[in-house]
Amino acid sequence: MLTTHLYFNGQCREAIELYVKAFNATIKTIIANPGQEELVVHAEILIHNQLLMLNDFGDNDGHSKSGGYQLAVSFDNENDLKKALPKEQMLVFSSGPTANLFLAVIVLAIMGLIFAPLFSGYISNVNNSAKDGIYITDIQEFTQICGFGVESKNSNKLDNLFLQLDLNKKQFFKNYNLKILEINDLKIKDSNDLFFITKDEDSFVFNLLVENKTSKTTFEYSTTLEKNSDNSFGIKLQEKPKENFEYPFWYTLLQFIYTTLKFIVLFSFAVALFNFLPIILLDGGQMLPIIVNEFISPETHYKKRQLIINSIFITIIIFFLLLIVINVLPFFF
Repeated sequence: MLTTHLYFNGQCREAIELYVKAFNATIKTIIANPGQEELVVHAEILIHNQLLMLNDFGDNDGHSKSGGYQLAVSFDNENDLKKALPKEQMLVFSSGPTANLFLAVIVLAIMGLIFAPLFSGYISNVNNSAKDGIYITDIQEFTQICGFGVESKNSNKLDNLFLQLDLNKKQFFKNYNLKILEINDLKIKDSNDLFFITKDEDSFVFNLLVENKTSKTTFEYSTTLEKNSDNSFGIKLQEKPKENFEYPFWYTLLQFIYTTLKFIVLFSFAVALFNFLPIILLDGGQMLPIIVNEFISPETHYKKRQLIINSIFITIIIFFLLLIVINVLPFFF
């Protein structure tokens, strides 16, 4: 319980009388200073069931020289006293990251419950109107990056086209656009069409439009592509918009709002996650010792306690460094 303790310079009795008249306060205790009855050593009154402590802060000669107030905290038992500080610390350190998470959830709810139902249809229609089609930008020997993964069955399927134009693969994709017109005689406009058309079979006839980027001359070319064992074609695709397509003002505004909301969600979530990391100087690093101390015997020596906490910090840092190395190495080898 948190109790206010007021100090007066000889006016404690006057203050008690005032509080009784003004707030209908109830006097519980008044202890006068022996030999100087006008000074109050300690007093307790109730104002609307809230305890207030008061006194005249006198020195050895009985004259009050200090004034002000203090806050007194009392507990029902020793266990509450031991647990209060860690709990309060946890609340303080976790409040920042939790607020970031709460903001991310609120904005995400706005996007899902308000923005999407109202505007997703309009945005989708404009996007479909702006699409020129889906283009092949590369044909790969392997279906994953860095030379690892499944060897593609389609790595040489465009060799005849390259030979026809007397170009190698790199020169071809530098000088030509390769647009997918049809797959098994079904027109395709975007990646969704590609997914639904190719989800059930293993071999498909691709009808392609070959366009010279400089002269804009075009011709059609057909080839058969097969699915690899990882269910991919081993080709890189890119959806391209129509040239000189003018997006409506409202579409641009809604896209800006959507992008801003998405940034707020991602940024807030990232900040919360980062601050929860149990690393020194972060909120998570401040919370870790509190959590660890809950599982360490109170009789454990302070130095041993710190050694345990530091060992956990070092282990976590090594773990995150290993994660970074494991994820970065494939880009260099």
